[in-house]
Amino acid sequence: MAVTLAYAELAGLWIEAGGSGSASAIAAAVAMAESNGCQYALAGPVDIRPVKVCSYTHTTQENSCGFWQINLMAHPSYSAPSIFDQLENAKAAVAISSNGTNWTPWTTYRDGAYLAFLQTDFIPTIPGPTGGTTTGTLSEAEGVATAPHAHSGWADLRNSMNRHLPTQLHRALILRRAAMRELGKRARVR
Repeated sequence: MAVTLAYAELAGLWIEAGGSGSASAIAAAVAMAESNGCQYALAGPVDIRPVKVCSYTHTTQENSCGFWQINLMAHPSYSAPSIFDQLENAKAAVAISSNGTNWTPWTTYRDGAYLAFLQTDFIPTIPGPTGGTTTGTLSEAEGVATAPHAHSGWADLRNSMNRHLPTQLHRALILRRAAMRELGKRARVR
């Protein structure tokens, strides 16, 4: 596999590691925000990368490795050699995030940095049985590919929240101010 993975590939890796298909979009966004999709990204006190590619940041505050920047100081049950493996890194992210239900261990989730990478209209790239790839999402119960547009409802919801909701809130604010002005005029007349 490649050293740097694209968003859809990270989502596919998450699913391959046993992660929930419904959490794959956030999982890929967190990995992009944490490591820019690079397998050997590291933030730690010593450069322990087996392959000297991707970013290395010297810090004594953490020892975070791989796509999802698994912090070995916070999670000592993992080792650097295993956590630089793509699938093992994804499995650790699945476990630490409680299968995508708790992203608070990741700073890029808490500070919202992952939102810059979040996509809802993508098709995960999942490794196929012969080493090739297939597209779609895996059914968690059956392990089969589903229709590529099965999650289009999320794209519609996101579009509505990002485009229509701010407009409606702005209109409501204008109407509220107009109503308050009108009430103010009526109160002064008495």
